[in-house]
Amino acid sequence: MELSVAIAKRLKALLKKNHMTQYKLGAVTGIPHSTISRMALARTPNPKMTTMMQIAWGLGLTAGEFFTDPLFDEGNLNF
Repeated sequence: MELSVAIAKRLKALLKKNHMTQYKLGAVTGIPHSTISRMALARTPNPKMTTMMQIAWGLGLTAGEFFTDPLFDEGNLNF
């Protein structure tokens, strides 16, 4: 799967787990809702690492924890 799809799936799962909306995540992180929405729809092929770190922190995780999921295993991603 494409990296953008893996990020979208992980983001949506973490939002659901944390009972958080995209709007709330945007308010917590300062990232525009439109950016979060595009990421959740897998329309951001190469998000900036700083954006990913802000999203992870907004969800109460480190960037490493965000990417510690089988979705991001080497065999699951297309490069």
